[in-house]
Amino acid sequence: MRAECVRLSGQGRTPAEIAGIVAVHPVTVRGALCRYAAGGLPALADAPRSGRPPKVTRGDLDALEGVLDESAESGGLSWTLPRMAA
Repeated sequence: MRAECVRLSGQGRTPAEIAGIVAVHPVTVRGALCRYAAGGLPALADAPRSGRPPKVTRGDLDALEGVLDESAESGGLSWTLPRMAA
């Protein structure tokens, strides 16, 4: 989203126009543009966040998505959070 803000700004669009296009507040757009001005493309990336790392891996999420897709195509179970957790 931040890179898109920078791209649209490069086309001469205003922060208000960009905010309407990417569906965020104009203050968010201005923040992205300031980050880019201060540090270039690397500054647009999210900073590391504190807290416990996730226990679920990308592979786990991909496998779950596959099971849910198969079930939807075959008219299978109605999935609830407890069923997915199990």
